[in-house]
Amino acid sequence: MAELDLAIARIEEAPRQWPPYLGDTRRYLLRRFRFFVVFREMEDGVQVLAVAHDAGPDIGRVGSRRQAQSNEPLQRIGSAGR
Repeated sequence: MAELDLAIARIEEAPRQWPPYLGDTRRYLLRRFRFFVVFREMEDGVQVLAVAHDAGPDIGRVGSRRQAQSNEPLQRIGSAGR
């Protein structure tokens, strides 16, 4: 979980630093594990849409594409009141 916490903190600090992924999303690759975080910028922070396993060029993309198209966030980061 520490790796994911670090990833989310880095994404929140500079979301545009990470490469575009699908649609209006971006992707952050975890360093120690074969997972990546799919997220998008919102007015009041960053919305994490998926944490997916990078099992290969087709398997990882298919699962994350379905998740990235969903409007339901896994976690919303940041707030206007901060």
